[in-house]
Amino acid sequence: MTRDVKKDDSEWGVDTEKVAGTLRSRMQEQGVQLAPGILINEDEDATLHRFLRARKYDVDATLKMLKDTLKWREQLNVDDKLASGYDVVKLKTIRENRPATYVGWDRTGQPVYVDRIGILNQPAMEKAGITSDDVVEFHIREMEFFTKHMLKDSSKKAGNTIETCCSVIDVTGLKLSMFTKQVKELFAAISKVDSDNYPETLGRVYVFGAGVVFQTIWKVLKIFLDARTASKIKVMGSGKKALAELHAAIEPDVLPDFLGGSVDFEYLRRKWAKVIDDAMRKEARAKGTGWPSAEEDAMLHEFYGDVQLSPRQSLDDQPVSPRTRQSLESHKSKGLSLKRVFSKKERKPVHLGTPPPYDGVSAAVSQALGRADLLIEYLNTHHS
Repeated sequence: MTRDVKKDDSEWGVDTEKVAGTLRSRMQEQGVQLAPGILINEDEDATLHRFLRARKYDVDATLKMLKDTLKWREQLNVDDKLASGYDVVKLKTIRENRPATYVGWDRTGQPVYVDRIGILNQPAMEKAGITSDDVVEFHIREMEFFTKHMLKDSSKKAGNTIETCCSVIDVTGLKLSMFTKQVKELFAAISKVDSDNYPETLGRVYVFGAGVVFQTIWKVLKIFLDARTASKIKVMGSGKKALAELHAAIEPDVLPDFLGGSVDFEYLRRKWAKVIDDAMRKEARAKGTGWPSAEEDAMLHEFYGDVQLSPRQSLDDQPVSPRTRQSLESHKSKGLSLKRVFSKKERKPVHLGTPPPYDGVSAAVSQALGRADLLIEYLNTHHS
């Protein structure tokens, strides 16, 4: 990825290349090697700078973070999570009650993830016996798919390393009653997994459908947040102005109808579930794990419904709209990278299901949502 070094140096107040060089030397001295699974698009330089940004270019803190995440991956055998598959009954239950999915790519080549948090059916998952540990295990697999497959293929499409995701969070219908103790604990657990092990992997976040009250409160609350984090979150209503801003970043024909687009959201949920499962099937075959069994495979296809997608079809075969492709070509011809298009990237807001990736914005929004005295009016008000 082409980095705007001068911009980075100015933003962080250090010679970022020199700091990265120091980190490499320290890693070599201490025998720290980056496992293939930690790299995005096999880009070691981008990976080091991603972790350095997460620790504000503090070499000691970054080195510790790298050691910790490598240890975490080894202890949990994270490199083989996709190959091991996942309990199909739990997988189907989570998907049936969590209305969230990839939908395509934005104008700069980032994958776009849409989450309808306002209609998440968390009680149904809990009633079915889905625990926080179950959801975290599923989320790790989602993140491994995201970093190993989604971002790799996105990078191939864009012609440079893509290491972030654009997220649209539709908060229409969100109620205070959703924030149970179990949900908050789950939220914290997933946030920790992502911020510790998948840092700086979320680009812009659009919180869509927020009422006037919440938008006003957010303007106050973000003053108390890290400026870089706050700059990555855009809270908006649901009117023409909000849609115009959203469509300026994401082609309308990529988005579902409730976001001003024309895509069948339910069809996309099933299509992308199959894409993810096919990636797990491929790794399972390579490792000989036997996932899924014939019976499990039949259950998975019940969820896919009439989605027609060959098991061998790759992410590279997924469509990119002509206008989005034209935009990508324009960025490449000008030598632009995502680093320059979105100079201040983010993490993500209140997400109860497990959408990738939280990467710390969760903490920011969690802080906002935790101030119930300020937000109760919003959460009990119809969105504009």
